[in-house]
This record gives sequence, C-alpha cells and structure tokens, in this order.
Amino acid sequence: MKYLKIFVDFIEKTKSYTDAEVGRLTRAMLSYANTGEDPDLRGNEKYIWDAMKVDIDHQRGAYDDLCRRNRINGSKNGGSQSVPVATEWERAGASGTQWGEDKEKKKEKKLIEDEEEDDEEEVSPRACDPVLRQYDKAATAIRAAYMASVGFPPTRGEINRLSMAAVSNGMVDLLAEAIDQAARNGARSIPGYALALLEEWSGQGIRTQKDLVRYQRIMQQAQDGDLSAMEAYEQLKGVN
Repeated sequence: MKYLKIFVDFIEKTKSYTDAEVGRLTRAMLSYANTGEDPDLRGNEKYIWDAMKVDIDHQRGAYDDLCRRNRINGSKNGGSQSVPVATEWERAGASGTQWGEDKEKKKEKKLIEDEEEDDEEEVSPRACDPVLRQYDKAATAIRAAYMASVGFPPTRGEINRLSMAAVSNGMVDLLAEAIDQAARNGARSIPGYALALLEEWSGQGIRTQKDLVRYQRIMQQAQDGDLSAMEAYEQLKGVN
C-alpha cells in the first residue's frame, strides 16, 4: 500500500490513551500497512490493535482490487489497439516521446479518478451515517473491553449482539463498563450479563459514565445504611 487513510473518528477511538500510546499505535499502523507484519505492542494500545488491523486489511483489499482493475483495463485497452503506433503519433501531431508522456499522464489521471471514486464508495456510507458510526464505535469499544477485562477477543456474534442493543438504547458509552463488571463478577455469559446491566441502567435513565458513578454511589450509601430507602429513591430520581 502506498498510503493509509486514518479517519477522524480515530480521535474518539483513542481518547482514553496517552499521546505516547497513540504515537506507538499510529507508527504500528503505518508499519503494518507497509510490511504486513504484526507489531509488538506492549502498552494499552495493544487492546485496540485488532480493530485497527481490520480497518487496514479492508483498505488493503480495496487497494488491491483497484490495482487489479487497472491492470485488467490496461490489458484490454492494449489488446484492442489495432492502429499502428506511428499512426497514433501522426494523429497526435507529436513526437514519440510526447505521445508516450501524454499517454502516461492520461493513465495517471485515470488512476487518481478511480481511487477517488473508490474512496467515495468505501467511505461515504459509514462517514455520513450517524447510526453506522455508532455501530463502529460500539464494536471498537467491545473489542477493547474484551481484551482488557476478559482476556480474549469477542466473537462476531457477541459484537453484533452487544452493538445492536447498545446502539438502539443509546448505551454505547457504557459498553466497556458493563463488560468489565461482567468479567469481574465471573459471569458465565459475558454478553448476557452485560446486556442485563445495560437494561438496568437504561431503566434508571443512566446514559453516561457520570450518571453511572452517581447511581453506584447512591446505591452503595443505601447498602451501607447511610441513606434510607426513601432518601435513596429521591436521589435516584435526580439521576433520571
């Protein structure tokens, strides 16, 4: 690959990482795009590497398809040429060198136009659709949370199940916390436990980490006896 596209949501995906971790991750992405060799990441950035690798592989596939189409088109154009080269020079009213340069420029222009068209086809659906962006954000959060809390990557079915529930309920920002709690409590089914938590939090009107921290503090105070049931109920109403 001659280039690697990094979309603006990369900022959102890496907002919890330090500048050093983001720098190592970016260098690893460029190196992988160039050589195809997996990097040896040892910081927190390793938890998001699988998601970044999928994006790069997707770009590599699109780039290879583009090159293959151009080779096929070039072969077809070359095979169908029946007019002698000298006749083409005469028609162009130019020297052989000029004609060759003009031909190369046309091929280069065609390649650039094809790349731009391919980029539009590849980027526009996800870049312009807020729901698809939320799905991508959810999938990234799930992969990172699994690697950090569970110790192994999620299956595609688990990603789809959790993403659909979180996006439909507006709970994407709490996915990582739900997965972490499921792992810490030794849940037999990580997705099932996490979804139950998200449903509970959604019923309490919790949508952000700030809401969740307040909710958990009130519940802990009620459990410790620092708040009566009525006091806890009144304070929880303020969370909604």
